[in-house]
Amino acid sequence: MGEGYALVELSATRPTGMNLASHETSAVNTPPQCPVCGSKEARRSFAKDGFRHYSCSECDLLFLFPVPSPEELDAYYVAGADDTRSSQCWEREDFDYRHYEPIWERALESIERSAGRGPLLDVGCGGGQFLAFARERGWSELVGVEPSPPAAAHARSRTGAEILETDFLSCNLEPERFSGVTMWNVIEHTPTPRLVLRQVRRMLGARGTFVADCPNRYGLTMRIIGKEAFVVMPPEHLAYFSHRSLRALLEPEGFQVSQMSCNTIYVNDWVRFLSKPKNERSARASHLNWYARLTSTEALLRMIDLVNVVLDKTRLGDQMLVVAEKR
Repeated sequence: MGEGYALVELSATRPTGMNLASHETSAVNTPPQCPVCGSKEARRSFAKDGFRHYSCSECDLLFLFPVPSPEELDAYYVAGADDTRSSQCWEREDFDYRHYEPIWERALESIERSAGRGPLLDVGCGGGQFLAFARERGWSELVGVEPSPPAAAHARSRTGAEILETDFLSCNLEPERFSGVTMWNVIEHTPTPRLVLRQVRRMLGARGTFVADCPNRYGLTMRIIGKEAFVVMPPEHLAYFSHRSLRALLEPEGFQVSQMSCNTIYVNDWVRFLSKPKNERSARASHLNWYARLTSTEALLRMIDLVNVVLDKTRLGDQMLVVAEKR
């Protein structure tokens, strides 16, 4: 879906600004440690673009290690700021997310059922597509957090919501204010997922609900295409979750998981894998062309819903969705 890339998701072309040689040396000298459970029992899975990935033997998280420093990541994002995948996401019209509306609808229903239709916070709100959808459904008190200035401006214009142009861990919001906190394709970007969850819990009121989605490490695309899948994009994506690792993240931080499901096949990844585009421009054009075809009629959208049922039953969907209540 790709609506809320809070930490800026870059194109497949690597910009300058990161010393990969020093990164690889530190990987040799430092034992990998899982950012979810803290275990140092991990086996090397693969390397891509100079970044090593490990699979945690305790909680099943697939993670990049070592994580580049904040300074290295800042340099990387700045170097690629004019050619980011996140800009592709936030510039897209609401029409381009029609296939995800049933999932957004269920997310809002889950929040309302548990905590009522109170204030709603979307972390990594991108261009505000989800917040706009929530407003259309009658949610009035909306807040977004988005560190990218162009995306934040787009979200303000689109939704009229309060948009904080900052990092989530740095934002100054009233504790226990929100009925729901959402993160659409965000948690895989953070080097400190436990700190993020603690901040989420601090923001939620009594019976508050957290809803997030992220890539599924056991989805069809990663199973078949493997590390060459476009979704495997170090150092933007730092972790790939499974059902087990999501629970290992949420439950120790004071959340009760009530729903966990899988959905979606990454059209973008398969278009790139099968067509072998010559450059990023043609890859994006092919992806949007295929997306427009697949979502062009109500019948096709209903078919996508049916496919999502199968992907959930088999746990083969490329996206995972989790709903968890504050304990």
